[in-house]
Amino acid sequence: MLKLKNTPMPVQRILFVILLYIIPVSLIAQVHVTGKTTDSEKKIVSSATITITLNEKVITSAVSDEQGNFTIQLSDVTSHNYILHATHVGYREKMVLIIVPKAGNEVRLGNVVLDKESKELAAVSITGKENIYEQKADRFVFNVEKSLEATGSNGWDAISKTPGIQSNGNTISIIGKSGITVMVNDRKVQLSGDELFAYLSAIPTENIAAIEVISNPGARYDAAGNSGIINIRLKKNKNEGLVLIGTGTYEQRTSGTYTGNISYNYRKKWLTLYGFINGGQRITQPVEHQQIYYPASLWASENAKHITRNYSSVQLGADFTLSNKDVLTVLTERNLTSKTKEDHNSLTNITGLSNYKTDSLIETGNHINRDLNYTNIDLTYKHMLDGKGSNILLTGDYLQYTTDQDQALSSVTYAPPASDHRFNTASYAAQTITNYTGRLDLEKQISKGLSFTTGLRTSFTTTDNNYLFYRGYDQGPLIEDPNQSNHFNYQENVQAAYASVNKTGKRINFVAGLRAEYTDITGELVDQHEINKQHYLKLFPSLNYQQILNQNSKLTITYGRRINRPSFSDLNPFKYYINQYNYSEGNPALRPSYSNNAEVTYTYKEKYSIAAYALLTNNFFQQIPFIDVTRNTAYFTRQNLGKIDAYGIHSYAPFRITPAWSVNSTLYLFYYSMKLPYLNEMLDYGQFTFYGYLNNQFTISAKKNLTAEINFNYQSLSQIFLYRYRPNGYVDAGVKWSFAKKQATLAMNVYDLFKTYPQQQVVNFATQHYTFKNAYESRYLRLTFTYRFGKQTVKDRKASKTGNSEEFNRANN
Repeated sequence: MLKLKNTPMPVQRILFVILLYIIPVSLIAQVHVTGKTTDSEKKIVSSATITITLNEKVITSAVSDEQGNFTIQLSDVTSHNYILHATHVGYREKMVLIIVPKAGNEVRLGNVVLDKESKELAAVSITGKENIYEQKADRFVFNVEKSLEATGSNGWDAISKTPGIQSNGNTISIIGKSGITVMVNDRKVQLSGDELFAYLSAIPTENIAAIEVISNPGARYDAAGNSGIINIRLKKNKNEGLVLIGTGTYEQRTSGTYTGNISYNYRKKWLTLYGFINGGQRITQPVEHQQIYYPASLWASENAKHITRNYSSVQLGADFTLSNKDVLTVLTERNLTSKTKEDHNSLTNITGLSNYKTDSLIETGNHINRDLNYTNIDLTYKHMLDGKGSNILLTGDYLQYTTDQDQALSSVTYAPPASDHRFNTASYAAQTITNYTGRLDLEKQISKGLSFTTGLRTSFTTTDNNYLFYRGYDQGPLIEDPNQSNHFNYQENVQAAYASVNKTGKRINFVAGLRAEYTDITGELVDQHEINKQHYLKLFPSLNYQQILNQNSKLTITYGRRINRPSFSDLNPFKYYINQYNYSEGNPALRPSYSNNAEVTYTYKEKYSIAAYALLTNNFFQQIPFIDVTRNTAYFTRQNLGKIDAYGIHSYAPFRITPAWSVNSTLYLFYYSMKLPYLNEMLDYGQFTFYGYLNNQFTISAKKNLTAEINFNYQSLSQIFLYRYRPNGYVDAGVKWSFAKKQATLAMNVYDLFKTYPQQQVVNFATQHYTFKNAYESRYLRLTFTYRFGKQTVKDRKASKTGNSEEFNRANN
């Protein structure tokens, strides 16, 4: 027992005050919240999910027992106001304000009464009140699940239909910018080109909640991607129960194709399971038109392709809630089948420019078979350090990606008189990419409105590329060409560390961060005994500053420095032949490009926004044409070019014209400029370009759940380096009917009604004169039927930050 009677009076009072302070704090530090979940008739509601939040952050959660009773412990209590959320299938969410007493260590809520939903409402998949598009402080959000246009499609198509995103063949970019990173749940997809297309095409839109376009990511994100990140956010079940969604889609182009998908979400107490299995066949028949001007002749080619792709894939994910503070996530993705067969038939007409008569013809048949396999495994462990939002995130990832491709080309030149000859090639390419990634992130709440985040990331990637090339002439046999066959090994190790500070206040919020990345690269041409090494350490600062101007307005300023590393295929030196006079190849000597990206955004009423940006890129690289006028050959390679600048403004505005007609408008006006010596001349250009996208949504009959969409897209003349792109655009239209208490949906969409979307490239500089148009089948009809089993609300998945997200996008650019 503490004795005070012999202590001088002033000290007695001080100790007494200290005791009065310490005792209540020690009691409140561990507070138990108890209650019982019942319905309005006082019947027990068991297995209800109980979640407690503070400032919209989840602090802890539990599940009521068979008698409806629950007990939740709050540790390190720092606020007197918490929110308790009680949810259960078939009932409306109940929110209760928890006021922690100044004395005592228990809060007794008594009965927490849940009101039943109507039968129709309980059967509907509720996704919240978000608009189809949202402009947030640091990103533009396309809520895919609310889009009629995206119904029955896949991840690739959904990205292509995102306002401000441009797709051309198998490449995607942000309008007015170059260099983009694609992520799924904050995990960078280490693929690009045909392989990125195949991977994203395997993700059904029924599993996608939203697509986020982030122009200036913070220090926590990988620094890759000059112009920012496209992040696909997947759905996840919020409440207990099972949801199954079955989708069947038929598409009519020149040929008919089909896809089928079954996705599932299941949650029971501490276990959540989710994923999908899908498969289908896609047949496309694009036609490429190419014209190459030599000093004495014009080579005009038409290449008709017939591409058949059969695919199936599976995703299996599980979240294990080990305790109120610990969650373990396991996610695996694997394709079951991905086989592509391409048949190309090309005819080249060579016309003399002096007499405009046909000198000769080249007829080429090109047959390609490609088999793709990938396995991706992600492990994520999250531990809550306290009740303030502090946590540790640990991830480990493994990726293996393989492709096997064989190509047989036969090209016959008909040149009178009697000088016909045949050029034959066969090639076999095998590629294996393996990646291991580990990541550790720490988020610490320092005080109210102030947090600190830091982390480490390590990534080890190896690629093994084996290429055998055979050639023959006329009726002779195919003989291996040692100058073309090769073995290319590539190793890339990236070690990164970052730190950022987040401060939120009443009028000013900001996030300031710094990321350091050390890259160690070794590229080896085995047969030539050539080794190319690169080592560099680079810093990447970032800033997001937001000021609340008044009740309706705010101003946001962002800045970030980023890197764009060449993809693995950009570095691969093997040649891909179109005919004996036309081929493409990679460049193992490529260096990364660096950019500084700044943007200022004004937002009004959280709906309307206008922004101005500047993107300054050094060491810019891309595929470029080389037309050899002395040998009448043309080839495409990759090369670092120099400095390219982009400036622009863009705006977003939603409008409601009538109660049944709403419009979402996205507009861009940007300017590209570049000045550098090229081919012994000075390339100096500047080009203004306009881009506009209008999304029109109509409610035809609210009673019959019948809606429609009409979307307009247009881009004016644009130029990047040598390539000038002629104006293009499209008009899409669709109608959707929901029935069977909204569990069934039938949708019909028609894309590119007037067949105006395919782009045409023009090169006209020095001795380089070239035009190209890919008349791919952009106009097609899609019919989709979807049926939802289960009566659960499905919300978007909160992304677990997985580690090899960066490697899974560059595997084949």
